[in-house]
Amino acid sequence: GSATPALDELRVYVAGGCGNTEALDRATGTSVWRRDFGCSGGATVVPALFAGRLWVPELAPIARNTTVMPVLNAGDGSVVGRFNSYRPVIADGLAVLARDEHGVRAVDASTGKQVWRHRTHLYAPIVIGHDIYGVGRGRVLALDSERGTTLWSAALREHHTFDDYTPNPVLAAAPGLLFVAAAGRITAFESALRPAPRRIALGAAVR
Repeated sequence: GSATPALDELRVYVAGGCGNTEALDRATGTSVWRRDFGCSGGATVVPALFAGRLWVPELAPIARNTTVMPVLNAGDGSVVGRFNSYRPVIADGLAVLARDEHGVRAVDASTGKQVWRHRTHLYAPIVIGHDIYGVGRGRVLALDSERGTTLWSAALREHHTFDDYTPNPVLAAAPGLLFVAAAGRITAFESALRPAPRRIALGAAVR
C-alpha cells in the first residue's frame, strides 16, 4: 500500500517497512539520499517531520517488540535517535509518542530527551492548540502538552474499557467541537477556548 510522504520546502520523504527511507528532490524527483535497514517489500508508512528530524514508524512496533525504529537527520539520512512507538504527533516542540511501550511519552523533538510520561496509551492522537487529545481505555482524554497531566476525560458509550480498538478510533476538530468516531458511533463534544487561549474545556456531549 501507499502512504502520505512528508514534505519540506526542498524535499519529499518516502518511508517504508523497517525504516527504509528515501529523500527526493521536490523539483526534479531525483534521489538525494536513501537509508536502508535490511528488509524489502511491505507497505509504506507516514513519517513525521519536525525541526530537521524525520521520525519513521513501524507498522506495529509494540506487537513486534522492536526498539530500532529510526529518527533520521532530514539533511543526510543519518540516524540521530531511535524510538518504539507509532508515528508521533508534534506539540509545542515535543514529539508525543502516544503508544509507547508503557503509555504516552513526550520527548524533546530536537534532542530526544524525555520530558514527561503518561500511563495510558492514546489511540488516534491529535493536537489542538497546546493540548493533545486521544482515546484510551474507553474514554476520550485531553492532556496538557507541557506536563502531560489530564485536563479532562469523558467516557465513550458502548466502547471497550481496555486498550484494544478495532478499528481504531478517529478524532477530528471543528470550531467549538471535538468529534470522536469509535465503536460505530460518532460523539461530538462542545468545547470553548478559555480567555487565555491555552486549552479547550469540555462542555456537554452533543448526541
